[in-house]
Amino acid sequence: MEWFTRFYGHDYFKYRYEPRLTEVPAQEVDFIVEQGGLDFSAERPPRVFDICCGVGRHARPLAARGCHVIGVDLAEANIAAARDMARQEGLTERCEFHHADIRDFPPPAGCDLAINMFTSFGYFESDAADAILIAKAAQSLRTGGRFILDIANREAVVAGFRPRQRRGRRGNYVIEEAQLDLAAGRIEGTWTFIRDGQRSAHHVSIRLYALHELVRMVAEQGLHFRTAFGDYDATPYDRTSPRCIVVAEK
Repeated sequence: MEWFTRFYGHDYFKYRYEPRLTEVPAQEVDFIVEQGGLDFSAERPPRVFDICCGVGRHARPLAARGCHVIGVDLAEANIAAARDMARQEGLTERCEFHHADIRDFPPPAGCDLAINMFTSFGYFESDAADAILIAKAAQSLRTGGRFILDIANREAVVAGFRPRQRRGRRGNYVIEEAQLDLAAGRIEGTWTFIRDGQRSAHHVSIRLYALHELVRMVAEQGLHFRTAFGDYDATPYDRTSPRCIVVAEK
């Protein structure tokens, strides 16, 4: 079983079901709308394909602004939560949430924007497998449609790497222990979730992509690289940026 199947299906939400995982700052939504080139004056609402949508933390506010969003995620718990929250918020007609592996999911057609947010890229066993996600995004887009890929900045992660970190509050926290495999370009580690004295450990393996690699990968799927940002405030990307947000166009 691939590591992320168990990681996101169980303990991640049992131990870390926090507002930051279910809600999203308005600045991020503003960024997506602007850099995605979404046009709300058209006859039909903008169509957005949210790949690895989680609990719909971006899909739901985009739907609230008038988009029709198609979200897909591998974790059944994510999709159940996304559907429930969309129902509570009166957004069911504007949101479609699908429980599926993106590698096997037929992408919707005619989308104005495809997004992959919150470092949900680089989880598969090879660069070729990761490229399938970009291919699905490209296939979903109309001509002129855009793709936004948001990951942690590899250069900043490597420069500030710490082999052991603790995050969270007393009684409900996670210990992250990791090693950098620079030859493979991956970070390998163990996340141990602790809540009320109970512990659960999970292996984590994430490919850290440099910007030039992402530029090449989007080009190989027929997308034109437009620009890269270092954060949701639209600051230019550099080696110290917290994020690496690629914007490409079909």
